[in-house]
Amino acid sequence: MTEVAGSVVQEVLGRRAVDVDQPIMDYIINVLADEDFDFGIDGEGAFEAIGELLVGAGCVDDTTECRSVCSILSEKFGKHGLVKPKPTMRSLATPFRMDDGMDEEQAPKKKVEVFDGPLLTERDKAKLERRKRKDERQREVEYQIHLAEMEAAREGMPVVCVTHDNSGGSTVKDIRMENFSVSVGGRELIVDGELTLSFGRHYGLVGRNGTGKTTFLRHMAMHAIDGIPSNCQILHVEQEVVGDDISALQCVLNSDIERTQLLQEEARLSALQRHGLG
Repeated sequence: MTEVAGSVVQEVLGRRAVDVDQPIMDYIINVLADEDFDFGIDGEGAFEAIGELLVGAGCVDDTTECRSVCSILSEKFGKHGLVKPKPTMRSLATPFRMDDGMDEEQAPKKKVEVFDGPLLTERDKAKLERRKRKDERQREVEYQIHLAEMEAAREGMPVVCVTHDNSGGSTVKDIRMENFSVSVGGRELIVDGELTLSFGRHYGLVGRNGTGKTTFLRHMAMHAIDGIPSNCQILHVEQEVVGDDISALQCVLNSDIERTQLLQEEARLSALQRHGLG
């Protein structure tokens, strides 16, 4: 295709093509030979693509001659079958029938599908409905049990605080828990579990409701699983917190119990000092 395009360009430009640098000529031929290239009406697309280059390279004298040459190129390329045909377009101003192009024959009616198997009687349908309601009640009972277990686990949670005592040993970077089990109310949620948490990584715990995600996190916060060093601080944030006017910064500061106690002691001593001076 490129060879045919080159011969057409050489034919249209004539002797002036000889004086054009070969890289420029190769570029012009490759642009026009592209199978997706749009020559447009009367070569307008070719003029927009290579018109300025043709004038600058001396292939034509001015833009008027350049438009004429591009129109001839479009015609020549079309005769050699190098112009990709464009799909027929219809004006939106003309009426359009929705059934254009459709067969006038009436479409055959869909045959009634024969159900392979016994048909459900009214009694069978009633049984299925009762079973469905029973399953829904069972799921509701399981959900309420789960809520009760979460409440029981919440009561055993330690007070959230920030400690400043690092006497428990060197700072822990990674946490590895092996062969641990988690159960609530006699129901085993995790059996022979194994988990490694690497420093600097972010983790997500995904699972269906009631599978024990929150319970597992609470056990970690309570240091109820072997493998969590005593000097490792775990702060567990509730899923839902009642909104108030306390800022986020103040909530973080309030979690530092030691700081709160020191501020209270400072206020107490200051009050005694003022009372003594008075």
